[in-house]
Amino acid sequence: MKRYGVSIFLFIVMVVYPVLSCATDRAPLANREPRISSLGFSFIPPPGANWVEEFGENEIKYIKQIDPAISTLFGGATELQTQLTFATPEKFREYITAKRKPTESVPRFTNTKASYSLEPSIAPFCVRYKEQFEDRGAKNRYGRPFLVVFNHGIICLHPENPKVSVDIYYSYRYPPDKIDKGIMSEGEEFINSLKMLIHKKQ
Repeated sequence: MKRYGVSIFLFIVMVVYPVLSCATDRAPLANREPRISSLGFSFIPPPGANWVEEFGENEIKYIKQIDPAISTLFGGATELQTQLTFATPEKFREYITAKRKPTESVPRFTNTKASYSLEPSIAPFCVRYKEQFEDRGAKNRYGRPFLVVFNHGIICLHPENPKVSVDIYYSYRYPPDKIDKGIMSEGEEFINSLKMLIHKKQ
């Protein structure tokens, strides 16, 4: 399988959604073989049609090409390096919760809901996060009072090297009366494809 690598030097937690940069390496998604990282992670790109894949310095992003008047959907996988240490998985979960939890101190975001739970089926230091809130300042509201934003992702420390981690996620923004669970399932399948690559000791 072909190897695809990304790297980063700061531990960054994205609360709302990542800013899509002016990419120089963006193309329609055609190859759905697993993306294998040199830092010990792998995942499979999202299923479904009309995805664009974008390679950045520290992240691979996926943008669904759909009418923004209806909804927006994008996701990605970001590799992270950190000098932080966590005594237990619960301490890691508490840290992620404190850093990611949406706040209503910004008037544009209201009615926030969030959950952060350990996901030991992937690795001991893995946290699955789900965040939902109403965005009353979105540019593509088209006369609606707000759009719903739903973020779902998994952040893991690698079990063999806890100084490296991965954040795999998708973000779906939609009118409250037009949720499309079909395209949401594409995001779900994407993030749930995450695997830790373990080097077996001889």
